[in-house]
Amino acid sequence: MPRVILAVLIWATVGEAMFTFAMKGEIDRAIAEKTKIAVNDTRSGSVYEAERSELAGKIKKSEDDLVTLKDEVQKAERELDAEMGGVKVEGRTTGIEGKGPQAKLKAELLENARRRLAEQGAQLQNSIDELTIRLNDVKSKIDTAANARETIEAAANGPETRHRIMLELVFANPFSAIGFLLIALVLLIIDTLWLYLKFSAKECEYDRLLRRHDDRLKTKDERFEAVITSVKSGNQEKLRGQEKTLADAIANSYVRELNNEMFASNEHSNGTADRTRIKIEAPEFTADQFEVFLTEKETFTVTLDDLMSEIEIFLEDVKEQKRVNVEIREARNSDGELIERFIVPLLDQLNRDRRVLLRLTELDTAKAGTDEQESESGNAHEHQQRAQTSKSKVAEPETQHTDSQSNGSSPKVTSRLIAEKLQQLVAAYIYLFPGLPEPTIRMRSKADHPDHSGANGFASGSDLITIFEEFFIETCKSDFASPHLHRFIKHELVHNWICFKEIVDDHDHGEQFQYWDLMVRGGLPKFRGRFDYAQRGL
Repeated sequence: MPRVILAVLIWATVGEAMFTFAMKGEIDRAIAEKTKIAVNDTRSGSVYEAERSELAGKIKKSEDDLVTLKDEVQKAERELDAEMGGVKVEGRTTGIEGKGPQAKLKAELLENARRRLAEQGAQLQNSIDELTIRLNDVKSKIDTAANARETIEAAANGPETRHRIMLELVFANPFSAIGFLLIALVLLIIDTLWLYLKFSAKECEYDRLLRRHDDRLKTKDERFEAVITSVKSGNQEKLRGQEKTLADAIANSYVRELNNEMFASNEHSNGTADRTRIKIEAPEFTADQFEVFLTEKETFTVTLDDLMSEIEIFLEDVKEQKRVNVEIREARNSDGELIERFIVPLLDQLNRDRRVLLRLTELDTAKAGTDEQESESGNAHEHQQRAQTSKSKVAEPETQHTDSQSNGSSPKVTSRLIAEKLQQLVAAYIYLFPGLPEPTIRMRSKADHPDHSGANGFASGSDLITIFEEFFIETCKSDFASPHLHRFIKHELVHNWICFKEIVDDHDHGEQFQYWDLMVRGGLPKFRGRFDYAQRGL
């Protein structure tokens, strides 16, 4: 339909213009005739026309009177000349010509008549002159109005007027109307010919890919919102296919606290899970410490460097698939009021109050069997040794927990488990206070996560730019030379982003695509799309 509309517009702007040019002579004559009629109407409809007619009548009457007077004078002169010669008798003439008393009387009468006629003629001539002057003035005013109307008519003879006159001339004759419509039809067919070829041809590979991409874009936002809602309500197990993969990636990474079952006020299902309160305080720019309460009685302080060491150890454990899940049971502000446990409200609370109290609990691993407990105990012991190497302050309370775990008691929250949640809050801390020195946090690539279930960590500023460049080259196997993608990374990824990925399997065509969603504080998607489309600048 848009193409058909475009074809009609092309005909209206090109075809009719050509037809108008071909009929230029006829259009000019029609315009001249129209202008002449308008000017004549102006002359006949002028307010001075009645006065002009009256003056013209008076002048005509005076001129007629003057002609009549002149005729009378000439007639009197002829009669006087005949009588002044005396009575003519055949064969002889009596008296002296012009000397008789009767001749003198007639001569005197003739002179008086001439004088009187001359005076009347002068009066008539003066009247005629005055009327002529007045008539010329009236004619000048009428001509001025007619010229103004002619100027207006000439100015109004633009493309629209010529187009209207052309249509009037065309449809005034049936043969010209048929020719006009045939030409219009030919141009429309030429303009819409590719539509016929498009719809008659089979779908090509490009069309198929484009249609699939459009379908994904249309449903991307709805699918994403549905997955987030399912994760919040704890119903992600009901999802299937791509949605299930995305929900697992979210739930198994940094937003497991979305599950409503984690926020229940009752005890854990086994009733023996240990609970630990962790108080995270975001200080001013001049200080960079967090207070961590492993128990109500034991407290120690760690710096950002300590946290970075813990996070690196945790990521190494993730790489070796030794991660133990930890959940947020509740979150409170500094006034003790419960707040929503989603990561975005936590960041907002940290931004407003700079203090948030989290109650953590480790997932029950007793059902996994004795071998899994021993494995976890060994992992905890290995983690303890590495933590002692980094910071002795962190190792002391960690030893207490790992020892109790190795003795067969209920699973404890170790520093490795704490680091899983601390990495989120550290990323939030860096986001809220960008003036602090940027720590180095490695982002793991696809090869480091064969199960595709974990988040790829956090990074900030230049680190994120470098990591994304490396990841694109490694994963996409493409030349990282696109100016659009480079501009996107340099200008968009300048803050700290929370990242997670989605592995999408296209079962219909045996293809697999990897998506990344970049989230900012506030929960709104900043960018979502396939890598190949991102490299094209979309």
